[in-house]
Amino acid sequence: MTHFLHSFINLADPMIFNSFGGDEYWEKLEVDSGFRILNEGEESRDFYYILSGTVDVIKALEDGKGHQKVLARLQSGDIFGEGSLLSDKGRGASVVAASHSVLLKLSKKKFDRLVLSDPQAAVGITLGIVKVQNGRLANVNTRLLAMYKLSKLIVETHAELESLLPAALNEVKRVLPGDFALFNMEGLLVAASQSAQVESLQLKIPDFANRLAAKSAPSFLIDDSIVFISLSTIEGRLSAILAASVEEPLGDEDLQFLTSFTELLGHLF
Repeated sequence: MTHFLHSFINLADPMIFNSFGGDEYWEKLEVDSGFRILNEGEESRDFYYILSGTVDVIKALEDGKGHQKVLARLQSGDIFGEGSLLSDKGRGASVVAASHSVLLKLSKKKFDRLVLSDPQAAVGITLGIVKVQNGRLANVNTRLLAMYKLSKLIVETHAELESLLPAALNEVKRVLPGDFALFNMEGLLVAASQSAQVESLQLKIPDFANRLAAKSAPSFLIDDSIVFISLSTIEGRLSAILAASVEEPLGDEDLQFLTSFTELLGHLF
């Protein structure tokens, strides 16, 4: 799962908070773990700043089974709901408290009032939102750059898998800190990133390999903080399994990055 670097205004500082509207415009809310703050598709226009605690940004999967995916976990200093504050679009995802959290809420109505009463503060909030969004875009660009490096690495090393695979896994580790290991379909280690805890990953490989062989598993399987993704050859034959143990749940962009990575490697087997 993705976590975004703090780049918004530090509203936890009382002096800064008061200079951006203070209690007259911001409402403080306390929510317990599991509380649903926003619902995907709803038309609310409130904007939130996290003073303390953590929240999960969740997207419904269109699989007909009601499954959902955690896109990001946000914590103190992070913001959410900014898209609907600055546009008339409905909520693109749900937000649920992952722990007891204290939030600051700025409604669209009060933001519009702030624009008239204190334009400088309103511009500051808008610029803060832009900085956050630019940071999120940079996060995407980091993944694109890593894919370019991986592609170049594959071309330059040709079929020298012994040197290619550890280097490729370490490049992935730069984007998603964690342990990465590649196993064949029999569960034997093929390659691993630096300092990977191979044993804990290897224990779960046989079960996933069996489920894949029986076609009872998708091309990827998420088990707590570990994701397993199958590699296929150009002919479609299952050739290997990537096991990734990350510090936080994976978001969609993380999973897409890993899936694209395995597609690149699969063609080398």
